[in-house]
Amino acid sequence: MKLVYPHYAVELELTESFPAVLVVENPEMFQRLLGDFWNQLEGGEGDWILSHQGKNVLISKAAVGIYNPFMLDCNDKRIINKVYAELTDIAISNYPVEMAELNEKIVNIIDGFLQNVPYHLESQVDLDIGGLLKLYGIKFEMNQESLLERIMDYIRAMREVCHVGVFVFVNLKQYLSTVEIGHLYEFSAYEKISLLLIEGSYKKSNFLEKIWIYDQDLCMIKIEN
Repeated sequence: MKLVYPHYAVELELTESFPAVLVVENPEMFQRLLGDFWNQLEGGEGDWILSHQGKNVLISKAAVGIYNPFMLDCNDKRIINKVYAELTDIAISNYPVEMAELNEKIVNIIDGFLQNVPYHLESQVDLDIGGLLKLYGIKFEMNQESLLERIMDYIRAMREVCHVGVFVFVNLKQYLSTVEIGHLYEFSAYEKISLLLIEGSYKKSNFLEKIWIYDQDLCMIKIEN
């Protein structure tokens, strides 16, 4: 994939083999880049262009931006709604008789409740499978012992459930140790995702990375380890 920001002539190649690191030392550029990216993640306007094999793709559909890794939750709305939709399809396709019997029992019980009050009430006859899953608290287990585990679980969930292939982190090297960054790079290669780290300062490493540095004067230096 290719990620381009024409205003500053930023042109990044995103691959599954080499994590990309964009270092932006100029605060104005840093603010504008991240502001636009956030807007586009939310479905709004911005100057970032993401393309795959020459065709533009929506950033809000194909990418995830992680500005605060401590806020990551595998049970956020984007993921859990997809899970509920998948489980609903499974219930309808594989358990039609059981779901019909369950719905009939629930409706009969509720009708019994309604007959014991002095006012007229009505109920929904069709079974809301998604509502049932929510009622019983169907969700991902959250047993991570470290921030790195939380990040990897989130990536795995977004990849498998929402089919997202591009993950963009902001200042991640401020949160994770060098060893943890190495584990994340290995994990991202195994999961076949494209990883982009946007950092405010350059930290030398021995990892296989593609690095673009924009200094205070907006001069660009490219480094390939």
